[in-house]
Amino acid sequence: MSSLQQLAFITIKQCADDANPENNSITIDIERLATFDPLERDNSFGVCPVPLYNFKPEEVDLLNGDPNPDDVREVLSHEGILQYFFPPADTLALGLIERGANSPSLVEGQLLQAPTMGHPFGSSELVCVGNTNLTTLIDELQDRKLVIEGELGLEVGPEGQRVRRTIKFQPREGLVSKIINRFSFNFDLKGLLGK
Repeated sequence: MSSLQQLAFITIKQCADDANPENNSITIDIERLATFDPLERDNSFGVCPVPLYNFKPEEVDLLNGDPNPDDVREVLSHEGILQYFFPPADTLALGLIERGANSPSLVEGQLLQAPTMGHPFGSSELVCVGNTNLTTLIDELQDRKLVIEGELGLEVGPEGQRVRRTIKFQPREGLVSKIINRFSFNFDLKGLLGK
């Protein structure tokens, strides 16, 4: 199924030369395949995909058998998987702001959902603020120019966009979607139907 999906991203065109039919050629355009992100669909549904193709052979060997927990933690952290389960509050806040949480109170409310969903905060990666003081965290992100005040509220600044480009396509991005989807679909059907 995956092979068929990837083939669908390849465009094959026949280039006809009317003046000289022997010079007809075929071009194969693989641009869509080259830019295809296999983790995107899982991330959009809030799932933590594990990209096994990223693992080096020595990392796979390390994870097999009776691995040292510290070594496993290092490998999972390097691949952006550990941060899905123990998200740094600062990078999670940056992702939530990029995806539309434009006020400090909204970011704070969404951040507080992570631990209740089984994702306790891990160590901060961008700022030196404790994970429990979320208001100070947002202020520190602004002080470091990772987040700026825009026309409609909080926005990710140029430096924050650079940081987001490095982590946006990692397995940890699934948690941002998981939190946003929870907020998007958390409503009372009885209230909507008037019953």
